[in-house]
Amino acid sequence: MENGDIVWGEKDLKRTDIKVMNKPCLECRLLPICNGGCSQQALEYLAAGKEYCIWEDSGVAKDQLIISRFKQHMEHLHRVAAV
Repeated sequence: MENGDIVWGEKDLKRTDIKVMNKPCLECRLLPICNGGCSQQALEYLAAGKEYCIWEDSGVAKDQLIISRFKQHMEHLHRVAAV
């Protein structure tokens, strides 16, 4: 709006709600890390009646992401502690 307020439309709400409408995301251990991937792809899959996962249910890829994020976090903590 002209005064700076944000007015969410129905389309915008779908984009934010898609993360809680996708069953594979809700059951996935990576949800806090990946946040469900691309909302546009998720909307398209949902409209087609399909479930969506950017990791295609790959346990190995999920494990690698968790390890990578953990290493990044540890490196960050090391840099902060060195300051």
